[in-house]
Amino acid sequence: MSTSSNHIDNAENSGLIMGVGVRPRRRGFPNVCRCGEEVLMKTSGTAKNPGRLFHACPYGSELEKYHFFKWTDVSMVEEIEDMKKKIENLEVQRRSSEEVISCLAKEIETMKAESQGGEKEENEGKEIVGDMPFFKKLVCCFWA
Repeated sequence: MSTSSNHIDNAENSGLIMGVGVRPRRRGFPNVCRCGEEVLMKTSGTAKNPGRLFHACPYGSELEKYHFFKWTDVSMVEEIEDMKKKIENLEVQRRSSEEVISCLAKEIETMKAESQGGEKEENEGKEIVGDMPFFKKLVCCFWA
């Protein structure tokens, strides 16, 4: 298999190629160009954006739009937005888990109380059985 074919296979496997002419919109920091080449972080040397960081495919150029290009600050904002959503989701899951734990703790306490109540009845039964010789003597005296 040729190197360029291998790059395309890698890009397809990473979900970056969606179809002919379709340029996927990927949020956050990029890893791979749709050609399959690893994306590099570079610094702009233009008068319009001096010193501004960007991610780009090493095979791309200003004129050629097939290869990946994205400003790093845009990627950073997307990453932060996505992290905020993930944190919000984790907070919802945490609250839900705390509610489940609270319900389970109450259920455990109820089961403990019921179990101790059963032990109390069992102990009362043992006390009655323990008093059987007394009852036998009482009955024997009564029938005598």
